[in-house]
Amino acid sequence: MTDFVSYDGQFYAADAPLFTAEERALLYGDGVFTSIKVCEGRVEHCEAHLERLKRHAQALGISYAPIHIHTILNFIVKQRAQQGTWRLKIMITGGTSSDLSLSPRIGKVLMTLRPYVEPLASSVHLGIFPEPIIRPFARLKTMSYIDRLAIKHMAKNAGYDEMLVLSPQQELLEVSCGNIFWVHGEKFCTPCPRLPLLHGIALQCLEKCAQALGFTVEHHNFTLKDISDTAHLFICNALICVQAVASLAKKNYPLNPAIENLLRRHYQKELLNSAPTVK
Repeated sequence: MTDFVSYDGQFYAADAPLFTAEERALLYGDGVFTSIKVCEGRVEHCEAHLERLKRHAQALGISYAPIHIHTILNFIVKQRAQQGTWRLKIMITGGTSSDLSLSPRIGKVLMTLRPYVEPLASSVHLGIFPEPIIRPFARLKTMSYIDRLAIKHMAKNAGYDEMLVLSPQQELLEVSCGNIFWVHGEKFCTPCPRLPLLHGIALQCLEKCAQALGFTVEHHNFTLKDISDTAHLFICNALICVQAVASLAKKNYPLNPAIENLLRRHYQKELLNSAPTVK
């Protein structure tokens, strides 16, 4: 089977030479992206992902050709991805301006679609990244992603699945590729979105689900000492949905499959009501 990519609404072979040496995405990591889960032809959180792409690109001064849902659905058919689970990655590049600034510029839209393998582990072990990370665009999903890969790499080398990043004030922020939250009693707790972190689409959906289930959603500048010994910890992103945390910084926390399954069921119900699907 030939792999394809979508580039500004047109399909090309995946190995087609689409970029020049002046592309700012290659030179500076200039651009934004999002990763969307496509399951059995259903594009999960599609509208939310496209809206976030638009906001994040505007925040960087990048304009681009509109992305139409029918283009995404046609791409799924072109790539023969109507069945199984896939990762749709949409990238908005920073264009080819040589100006060393973030002045207004016109970007390109690149889409790739690859099979996605669900995590095998039912729970994960988290470490703490040893240094605070301060990034000017922490709330944006930019293409300058190497620091997050470094966090993930260090986690693996230290024997963890992921690492939790803290602020200089020791506030809990996020893991390399997702958010953290915990459930304790009737409270659903997660770091405040005003902190320098990416308040993810999956987390926002889970917050909505938690409220519908009667939980009180709390956003605060939490530190490690604010997590109760009896809390049930989870990480989440748009690909894994939700995954239990068995330990944080070598401290074990109780698992609660009932709560995890309850959140998953309501999460899937939200998707069924909104996700565009290849017919």
